[in-house]
This record gives sequence, C-alpha cells and structure tokens, in this order.
Amino acid sequence: MADQQWVQFKLAEMKTEVEGLRAMTYRACELYLQGQDVTELASMAKLKAGRLNRLVPDTCLQFWGGMGYTWENKVSRMYHDGRLASIMAAPTR
Repeated sequence: MADQQWVQFKLAEMKTEVEGLRAMTYRACELYLQGQDVTELASMAKLKAGRLNRLVPDTCLQFWGGMGYTWENKVSRMYHDGRLASIMAAPTR
C-alpha cells in the first residue's frame, strides 16, 4: 500500500510540474502576441522543459523496473531520446 502511495505521489508531483510548465508557456505566448518581450519567460520555460524532459521519463522508467529498458516500451524510447536531445543541445566551447 505504501508503495502505491509513493507512486501516486510521484505521478502527481510530475503532473504538477508539467502543468506549471504548460501555464508558463501559455503565458509567454499571450505576452508575445501582445507584443511584449518574453525573452526571460521563454528562457525559464525552456530551462524547465529541458529538466522535465529528463526527470519525467527517468522517474517513469523506475516504475517499470527492468521492463522499462525494453525498446517496445514507450518510456524507454522517451528516456533514450530525451538523453540524446540533452546531449545535442549542450553548449559547445
């Protein structure tokens, strides 16, 4: 029972983070359409999106255990693709 509560808590926590990002993105779009400078807000949303792109699949992968690493599992593909995206987006010197 406690394990199920932990899983439900983690899912609620991740969904809250995603909904916060969605609200920030919509707000940035509204302000942009009004002609305002949204550089700071867009940067904040991009940072949060990048972090969630790693956190959410990683956490979900742990729920699946060993099955999470099979290619048939969508979570595994999201984890793999998300890591690849973060490597490709890394700044170069």
